Amino acid sequence: MNQINVAVSGFALLTMLIVLAYITLEKGARKRVSVYFRLTVSADILMLTTAIIMWILIDSGYPAVDEDYLFLLRILESLTYIFYYSVLCFYVFYIFEVCSEYRPVPPDLYYIIVAVCLIEAVAWTVSSFNGAIITVSQEGVKPGPYYLIGQLGGYVVAGAIISIILYSSRAMGLSSTAAMISFVAAPVLAVWIRGKISISIELMPPALSLSLLITSNFIYMREVRKAYEREKKMSDERVMLMMSQMRPHFLYNVLNSIYYLCEKDPETAQKAVGDFAEYLRTNLDSVEKGREVDFSEELSHIKRYLSLEKMRFEEELQVEYDIRAVDFRIPVLTLQPIVENAVKHGINKKEGGGTVRISSAEKRNSFVVQIEDDGVGFDMSRVSDPKKGEKDDRAHIGIQSVEERLRTISHAKLLIQSREGIGTIVTITVPKSAMKDVEETNGAVGTKNH
Repeated sequence: MNQINVAVSGFALLTMLIVLAYITLEKGARKRVSVYFRLTVSADILMLTTAIIMWILIDSGYPAVDEDYLFLLRILESLTYIFYYSVLCFYVFYIFEVCSEYRPVPPDLYYIIVAVCLIEAVAWTVSSFNGAIITVSQEGVKPGPYYLIGQLGGYVVAGAIISIILYSSRAMGLSSTAAMISFVAAPVLAVWIRGKISISIELMPPALSLSLLITSNFIYMREVRKAYEREKKMSDERVMLMMSQMRPHFLYNVLNSIYYLCEKDPETAQKAVGDFAEYLRTNLDSVEKGREVDFSEELSHIKRYLSLEKMRFEEELQVEYDIRAVDFRIPVLTLQPIVENAVKHGINKKEGGGTVRISSAEKRNSFVVQIEDDGVGFDMSRVSDPKKGEKDDRAHIGIQSVEERLRTISHAKLLIQSREGIGTIVTITVPKSAMKDVEETNGAVGTKNH
């Protein structure tokens, strides 16, 4: 009969090895699989391996009176239960991690689960030698006098899993709830079947692996859905961003300036038409492009925008560039809202105009971009607390959207410093460490779009 146990658990072990390899090596959305689920699968692999070795040893023909042989069996049985309760503990942590996205999980539950699993692992390990819960012999493992009491810890953990899942079930949805409850349902069903038909085949290990396989599929579908939702959100944001740049007042002012230049300075008017056409094309193309572009491309777009603004403001708007690094990427149309703020809210409101300075530099661990103006500045408290005073037009330009896109796409930080009457400095810091991951993600998205 142990040969059947070895075959069934061996198949389960192979399945778990494939699952672990897949969630570890896969580069797409699955690379963010919870560390708790990885630990759960790893502990299950160790449990199956130990159980298989024990069954093979029982069928090896060693004499039952051999003390070293019995000691080895008890050690293997102890390890099996240690790994089993490790599986339970790690999986509960994974459940808590998922459910906490929908509803907060009481922190004390973590400590309770760890304590229960630790006590049970110690109790079953000791029992492997004294026979209180189980008896280990040449014939295999048999229940001891306190077998039912020894299972209480497992029921406590199972109850905690079901309670937390049901607590968040409405927010998670039916399919997610069913997939996660399978971790409890499959082993319980296996124990019931084994007791009902009185067979010697161990159904618990393969049932546990089956439930982890179901959970793995749930994780895959969940990450695919989240990736789709993120991509849809980014696509919607690109459309909104493009539309926000096509403001009627700006278009009217540019066309009006070109109209007057046609008679006054036809050559300058011709250049302005070219810059304006490229400016519009870049805004329209931003909807179709990936989430990031080369900094040099974004800088070219800003230069066209500033040339159009300088055509309007003439000597009242001065522009300076100090570009020392271009070999990095940033979210598309990131700089324009910031530069527009510098011109519209800084320089335009200052008597006599002022200067906008754009610089970039490479640091040890990051790339830094700064947009600085010596305009009128503003009260920083209005940014930290939008409820103070009247609503600032800056929100319309989209600084908050820029900050969110920098953070979610490039893992970059945006810092605003301003003093009334002095000016404003906006600093963007793009970490080098995040660039490789972003490139891989964009590559995956690009492949999918094709």
